[in-house]
Amino acid sequence: MIKLWINSYSTLIKTGVIGIFFVIMIFFLSNIFEGEENKIGEVQLITEQKLESTEIESEPTELIIDVKGAVKSPGIYSFEDGTRIYQAIEKAGGVTEEANTETINLAQLLTDQMLLYIPNQEEINENTIFEGEASDQKISLNRATATELTALPGIGEKKANQIIQYREEVGSFKTIEEIMNVTGIGDKTFEAIKEMISL
Repeated sequence: MIKLWINSYSTLIKTGVIGIFFVIMIFFLSNIFEGEENKIGEVQLITEQKLESTEIESEPTELIIDVKGAVKSPGIYSFEDGTRIYQAIEKAGGVTEEANTETINLAQLLTDQMLLYIPNQEEINENTIFEGEASDQKISLNRATATELTALPGIGEKKANQIIQYREEVGSFKTIEEIMNVTGIGDKTFEAIKEMISL
């Protein structure tokens, strides 16, 4: 009887040990699978974030350009980054018969807030300054093209376009000193160009 009881007790212990072992294995395996699922979830999240970042970076930049002068449909136009001047002219209906694009770099890239002014032949004929001409020939603030204005010291393409924009919005310059009302042109710049400009 005692021997039977001992055998039963021993079997019970073995069964319990085996049960505990299986419980531990199930717990261990479940943690492993859960960890793998978390890793997979993290990888998916990172991948989605990278895709979203790529989509944002690949979105084209919008350029707003003011096209004026000798074009068939002057106005404000929207372009994608990488657009060139000749494409802007095409979108504005092309140039008029009086237009002169000889002084314009048609392959130049557009920049946001750019003023694109297409001069006509009359403006070119009246204001062209040839190389070798006398240095006392002055540039007209009211008739000069952007290209001609850039011949002045301290006047780059941006300031030249601002001068043209000023005279189109405010009106013709009444005095040469009025050029200092244009953004970016102060006393120092005026002193450097005052002997080279006229109305």
